[in-house]
Amino acid sequence: MLKNFEIQTRNLSIDDIGPVYKLGYSIFDWPTERVLWNEQIVRWYYEQSQAICFVTEKDSGIIGFILCFATQSLGRVEWVAVDRMFQKQGVATELLRHALLVFKLNKITHISTLAREDGKANTFFIQNGFQNSGLRKTEMSLNTQNFSKGIKQSSSANP
Repeated sequence: MLKNFEIQTRNLSIDDIGPVYKLGYSIFDWPTERVLWNEQIVRWYYEQSQAICFVTEKDSGIIGFILCFATQSLGRVEWVAVDRMFQKQGVATELLRHALLVFKLNKITHISTLAREDGKANTFFIQNGFQNSGLRKTEMSLNTQNFSKGIKQSSSANP
């Protein structure tokens, strides 16, 4: 549930590439994340027809984003970040809800992601219905046919 503030979640636009990169850079602090994260990554997702990308804004500033990718019946949540001032207030759940609805509308039946086993992201994905897939300790998956049962409910309107 979003706590005490109004936000808007919308599709990523070309004007969002710089702000999304800067937000991600401020959040992704694990060495491999820093090596992989760059402005070209954000642009690449923006340009891909198979990408599912949303940003969340508050007062005309981006406070969160999700970058996903889909092929045939498989989807992948690649990057999720929320400004530290707005973490644990439902923003990431709202972004994930939007992405999962698009996956489901496009008949994507299996969603996967990677999350450090000891990190906040792992807890977040488990709370939203993902399960350890057993392929790797950090690989998690979700069947979209059941996603509405697991994901935290949001007070926001449609995506």
